[in-house]
Amino acid sequence: MPAWLWWSFYSLGAIWAQYFWAGLDFFTPGILICLQDRRIKTALILSGVWLFLVEGTGSLAFGSQLIYLVGVFVFFGAGALRLEPENPVFVVIFSLTLALWHTAVSWSMLSLQDLQFDGGKLLAVVPGQWMATVFVWGIAFLSSRFLVRIRT
Repeated sequence: MPAWLWWSFYSLGAIWAQYFWAGLDFFTPGILICLQDRRIKTALILSGVWLFLVEGTGSLAFGSQLIYLVGVFVFFGAGALRLEPENPVFVVIFSLTLALWHTAVSWSMLSLQDLQFDGGKLLAVVPGQWMATVFVWGIAFLSSRFLVRIRT
């Protein structure tokens, strides 16, 4: 399967998943796969497309997803200095870091816009985001290895 087709299916799956599990991010595992394969250009292109998609459908002011994605790249770079990015332990730690980062960005943006929110409910999303990132990464990682001509 050509890589562009696989990424199209991945994007549709992530959109569908976010429809059913609002508040969770299903695009980040795809960026992680690109970064693990050292395909920075693909990661940046997909991040740009998904950035406008998520920002356009969200209820917060523009910028929260951009801040989150910058954190994804920064945390990946920092983590890759210490651990092997392909290691599942790296993925688990990276996913937890991103779940906490996602919550911190959401908390900040909600506060800046003077929107009412329940901090307990916002923190309750962390385990779900953490597990969703690890689970989706695992499925996407395995399927990309078996279905996609990675180096075409």
